[in-house]
Amino acid sequence: MARDQYRSWATLGFIRAISCEPGLCVMLSTPAWIQLYFNIVESQEASLESNLQTQVLVLRLMGSVLPHCSDSSLDQQLLVGRLFNLLGHTALMCRTDGSHYGDQGLLQKVKKGRGTRVSLSAPHSSTIVEETIKLLRTLHRVPGWNSRINEYICLKMNFVNEIITEIPILQMQMNEWDG
Repeated sequence: MARDQYRSWATLGFIRAISCEPGLCVMLSTPAWIQLYFNIVESQEASLESNLQTQVLVLRLMGSVLPHCSDSSLDQQLLVGRLFNLLGHTALMCRTDGSHYGDQGLLQKVKKGRGTRVSLSAPHSSTIVEETIKLLRTLHRVPGWNSRINEYICLKMNFVNEIITEIPILQMQMNEWDG
């Protein structure tokens, strides 16, 4: 029902407006609802689901619903990982922005040495990134979510050290291949 009704009478704005009750928030944070939210936000198709306004409304609905959910009602660690993955992928790839070309997004432009166009308004990707950061900040203020987000950040920061120590080794290998 959720997949069919969010476009008609049960609009995302309406659902967000009535989601102030903690019991309703728990019902709106079931795995099926969470999957629907991510399907809409991560959509790459040129359909109604990839509409920027709809994606922003979904992220704001998640910001209203998720802080009221208990630790046992959903897998917070998995959800935090998906949010950071969405944030990183959207920020780096910029696939839905008109100023970037190809499947590789911004990375393809840097690789080929093309200049970047400047948008007159906020690009689609930066709007999604801003809303995702806003959602993560909202969740970070909630005690149950705070520890999960901190754990995830600390876990990923450990990888930074590994990557930095591998860079000189990779540079030496590349120099050997070139020479």
